[in-house]
Parts: sequence; C-alpha cells; structure tokens
Amino acid sequence: MFTMRQRIREFWFHYYFYIILAAVSVYYFIFLGESGYAYTNDSLGYLEINFERFPVYTMLFQLFLKLFGPERYQLYVTYFQGLLAVLSVMVLLVFLSRQFRLAKWEICLVYLALIMPYGIDTLWNEPRYVYTHYIVTEGITYSLYYLFLTCLLHFLLHPKSSGLYGALLLIPLMCCTRSQLMICYPVTALSILYVHWKDLKKILFSFLLFFCSVLSVPLINNGYHWYYQGDFEASSVNEYTLFTNLIFVADKEDAALIEDEDSARLFEEIFSRSYALGYHYDFAPDALIGLSDQLVASHDKIKFDILYPVMREYTASLGLNSEWEEDRVQRDLLRSMSAVLRPDNLGKWLHTCAALVPRALMLSFNPVTPPQALSLCYLYALGMTLAIPVFLLIMLRKKKTLTPAALCLCAVFLLLLTNAAGLSVSLYALSRYTNYNLGVIYVMGFLCVRAFFPSHANRHATASL
Repeated sequence: MFTMRQRIREFWFHYYFYIILAAVSVYYFIFLGESGYAYTNDSLGYLEINFERFPVYTMLFQLFLKLFGPERYQLYVTYFQGLLAVLSVMVLLVFLSRQFRLAKWEICLVYLALIMPYGIDTLWNEPRYVYTHYIVTEGITYSLYYLFLTCLLHFLLHPKSSGLYGALLLIPLMCCTRSQLMICYPVTALSILYVHWKDLKKILFSFLLFFCSVLSVPLINNGYHWYYQGDFEASSVNEYTLFTNLIFVADKEDAALIEDEDSARLFEEIFSRSYALGYHYDFAPDALIGLSDQLVASHDKIKFDILYPVMREYTASLGLNSEWEEDRVQRDLLRSMSAVLRPDNLGKWLHTCAALVPRALMLSFNPVTPPQALSLCYLYALGMTLAIPVFLLIMLRKKKTLTPAALCLCAVFLLLLTNAAGLSVSLYALSRYTNYNLGVIYVMGFLCVRAFFPSHANRHATASL
C-alpha cells in the first residue's frame, strides 16, 4: 500500500507542471495588478436586484451578500471569479494537452493564449485590473464559455462522452448572465448534426435536449421577474438596444407610419434630439468602417442620454404603480415602434449591420488595436477570416477527413463568426464582447499547423481525456 507521502509524490510527479501553471493562474486572476475590485458603468445594476439585468450575475451578488455581509462581499465575488477562471483555463488546458499530446513548451504557449482575453485590453489602463476584478458579467462569462467549449470539443472528438450534456447545461447559465451568448446554440446544433448525422434516433434525442436547453433561457429569465415582480415577462433591456440602432437609421417622416399618437410623438422627440446632435446614419462617411465608427460613437449616446430619459419621463407621467409596470409599458411601446420602423428602414439597417461585421472581426483577431495601425488590423482580420476556411479545405483534401485539430478549429471559427454576426445585428462590437474566442482561435490554428508537421509521438491516434 502507498503511504500518503508516496501518493503525494506520485501525484506531484505526474501533474507538477499543471500545478505550477495553476499557481501562476491564481496570481494572475486574483493578485495581478491593483488589488480589490473595480466598477464599470453596468456594475450598479448587478449590485442591486435590478429587473433590467439578467438573473445569474445579480443572484450571485445576492448570495455573497448573505454569506459575507455588505462590507466584504464584493471582494469575495472577485475571488470567486478568479478561482472560476483558474478552473476553466486549467480544465481546457489539460483537455487540449492530453488530447493532442502537447510538449511542455506547447502547453505554455496554449496557456498564455487562454489567459490573454482576461486582461489584454484592460491591463493597459490605469488602474490595472484583469476582468476577474471587475464587477461586470465578463468576470464569469469568459470562464463559463471556456467550460462550455471544453464540453463541446469533447463531444465533437468523443461522441459517446457526456460533453453534449455539459454544453447544454452551461449555455442557459451563460445566456441568463449575458444574452449575447445565445450564439452558442447554432454551433451546438451544427455539432449535433455533424456527430450524429448517420443516426436519426440520436439526432432526435439530442435535439430534444437541445430544445429543452433553449426553452430554459426564457423560463429562467421570466421566472426571475415573476418571483420579484409578479409578472412572467421579459424586461425592456433588449428592446432598448435594438430600437437604438433603428433610431440611428430612421427618417423624420417615419413618424407618419406610427398610428398611436403618443408613440409618434415619442419617436419625433427621440429622433429630433438624436439628429440634432449628429447621432445618425446621415452624418456617417460613405466607407463601411466610417459608418461603423459613427454607430459605435452614437449608440450609447442615443440609448442612455436620449432614449431612456424620454421613455422614462413619459411612463412616469402615466401614474403607474411600480417601475416594473413602467418598464413593461416601455417594452411594449418599443416593440410596436420597432415593428413599424424596421421594414421601412430595412435597407439602411442591413447596411449598418454589414458595416459592423468588419469591426467585430477585427476585434476578434487582434488582441491590441492601436489607432496608428487600425487599417493593418482590419486587413489582418480580413486575411485571417479568408485564410482559415481555405486552410481547413486544404487539410480536408490532404487528410481526406476532418482531423481532431481541424474539427476544433472549425467549431471555434464558427463560434467567432456567429458572435461577430450576432453583435452586428443586435448591438455593436467592443473588445470585451469579442474576447471570448480571441485566445482559442489561435490555439486551434496552432494545433492545425502542428498537424502538418507531426512528430513521431503524435502520428498515432491521440489520447482521450
């Protein structure tokens, strides 16, 4: 029998490299840069039970408030975020290391790429914080996304594993933290079809679980509002975002299309104030990049400085019983106006969406985008977007099938494209919205290039986790 000391030595001998990297991760995610926690513009909504915010992150703060009290709970949340980041990075790292039999120097490269999204665009600022120190959804969604990606890739490479179940459990958790991550569903659906395309029963069973996962998102979000507000409905937060981009492309004459007098008057006021300040499609340069810059500069100004105040002032004048009732009226008004404005401005709206795609792709591939080299960053992103599918086709032709590395690259590339498209249709691209795939796209590309020059050790079938 092994003594405890012998077991510890055996464990250290096999896993010492991962233990060292885990220790480095603890320093990076919890102690690097300024200590403590940092606020963003969105933080206050999460610190309170705010119906405009999605439930998971808000409930996390309420849980820690009850456990640790009002003086220290925010700091403990950042510790939790840091430890979750350590776990998720190490889980994905170990999976890739064992799956592709990486050498130690290769593990180090992959590790650096995986931690990069958590701080590459924030450690340049003052004070220096990584995302796990911020009270913002990305403090946990980057980590949840890595865990989801581990499950999805495990399912693709080992169809008999439980990876699909893990992925379908994690997606609702992510979507109820940040709705942007609904982009994981289309790629998961394609993965199911790819893996089970020869087995109709497995496809039907997998899609039954898939649709249960999809339906759980509104159930959780609306159930949260029902518990706190007594109404099983969604808030207006997404309607505000979508309507803002419509105001950007609308015309003054569109007021005549709105039948309700109050709605028409509200539209005229919002539009006239936005247009007077230059927050409109008409003031954008002809080039796509100029148009995207104009929308990015205008979106938050329209939304927070004009749209929210006008809508809230109107509903406050109605004498309703609660803020939730006012929010429900705002949601319905925005939906009705959007239904009229979108068809009439479809061309300009689609043009604006198309203009946002290059920006989303540029930020998805470039860890740093200095203004002096912005044109080069756009060209580089375009080159990468075109090169990856060509590279995958070359690999497919050479190997006659999608190798594990190529399959992983294909999945991550589809996630990157879906994220870029989703952001372009619903919001706009900022680095913290595109960082999800920033590290893993390079990891998968490295693994594919590595497969072109296989060593004797990895010419054989790869080991499973």
